Amino acid sequence: MIDDTRGWLSLFLGIIAAAFGAIPLLFDFGVIGFNLPFSILGNILSALLILGAVFLFIDSAHEDHLQWVSIIIGIVLLVFGAVPLLAMFGVIPDFLSEILAVSIIRNIMLVVAGVFLMLGSGD
Repeated sequence: MIDDTRGWLSLFLGIIAAAFGAIPLLFDFGVIGFNLPFSILGNILSALLILGAVFLFIDSAHEDHLQWVSIIIGIVLLVFGAVPLLAMFGVIPDFLSEILAVSIIRNIMLVVAGVFLMLGSGD
């Protein structure tokens, strides 16, 4: 049962993260016939990955059964979200951004983050 603001925020962020990752994956596999616009999606995905990672770190302090898994996924998400933004500002080389910009990997990580955020919302 969700009875605090942290739980509701985690559930809401998890649903959005899972949707932003699942819609492009389902489109790529031919399951659905529509996709999210890429120009909007690129910046939102990076911001959503960073936000999800930070919230997973915060949320993992309140979890018992998935604490270390949430921390590890949070670190991976933080890297996936921060590298494209850092490359855009010229802080790191562009080739790192291109390696981590493989859409299927980012979308799978976003779905995984959404699932863990939704799982953590009930604790």
